[in-house]
Amino acid sequence: MTQQEAYQAVFEFDPASGDPAVLAAALEVTGPRPALGLPAIIEDGPRRVREVAFAALSTDSPWAVGMLVAMRDYGMPSGSFENPRVWPSEIRFQIAETLRESASTQYGDLADLMVGLNLRLVRQEVERCVAEGCDWGGGWYAVPDTLARPSGELMAPNRFEGSVMLLSDTGAGDVAPVTARWFEEWVPVDGFLSDPPAFGLLRGPSAPFDGSIVPEPTVRLVGWAEPGTTIRIGDQSTLVAADWWELEVEVPNGGVIEINGESAGGASRSEQVRILHLPRMERRFGFVTSVEKTTRREPELEVDFADFFAGDAATTAARFDGVIGAGEFIENDFYIRNENSDSEIIPTAPDAVVRLLDSTRG
Repeated sequence: MTQQEAYQAVFEFDPASGDPAVLAAALEVTGPRPALGLPAIIEDGPRRVREVAFAALSTDSPWAVGMLVAMRDYGMPSGSFENPRVWPSEIRFQIAETLRESASTQYGDLADLMVGLNLRLVRQEVERCVAEGCDWGGGWYAVPDTLARPSGELMAPNRFEGSVMLLSDTGAGDVAPVTARWFEEWVPVDGFLSDPPAFGLLRGPSAPFDGSIVPEPTVRLVGWAEPGTTIRIGDQSTLVAADWWELEVEVPNGGVIEINGESAGGASRSEQVRILHLPRMERRFGFVTSVEKTTRREPELEVDFADFFAGDAATTAARFDGVIGAGEFIENDFYIRNENSDSEIIPTAPDAVVRLLDSTRG
């Protein structure tokens, strides 16, 4: 198959009815270039077609990591920035696995660094696209410049100094210097894609996340930053001496907390997090069995409530229910008691907050 024939075969390929063998043969010639629309083929194709597309993306193609990062963070190409469409769980898992494989194949010990740089590059392109009012249409998979292999070395502590090759889909290349630090992730602190000052908000499982609901009127925010950066939230500020900062601030009525950072050289930027103060809140565990559309704007949830036990309480409850014997213990450290399948209808508020924990993203 000639190169022209291969490109034509991919452009004309029908994901729903096309022969996976033909697609595989064409991608052997073309590689997984952004312009070929592999995300749309993955979205619309059956399992065998998806396997061929993912096999192409798992190679050492310099365009694969950027495309996979975009797929992971922005969903299906048929969605939009305002209304993203999340991949089914099976495909999300395959995207995450293929991203790890492709990055490891191309970059070895620098895989995490290059995934982080590609992520920032994709976000930059998405922000530009939205700001300019461009046609979304999945175009954010076709990043104009994507990162090729880095040149440099890891410096202690957790620091990379060197350069990266910028390789466009047309084959043109350029070299850009970059210095990156590892905080929660690899963050450029000088050169290519640096965003002065380098600071961010810790968003781990134990920290407030965007949309958090807290029972107290104050919240402690923790983040990373380059030494010498001044962090300001409202009338409070702190000068970063090491790599981390923390400030305890009042939760404003509107719920939006703005974090401002200023480097020693005077460069500045801001970041926002939305946190709501709700002092009286009932916590209940249950399974959402359906989402009902009603005449109201907000849907109603049908919930099968249950009891959730953890630690020693889980073992005690499971023994009481006869699920385990007197001398046995719960293996996973939790136990769910669901004595009946009766459901309750729960109306949702216009400003309801939903938190989704995605195991494929950690």
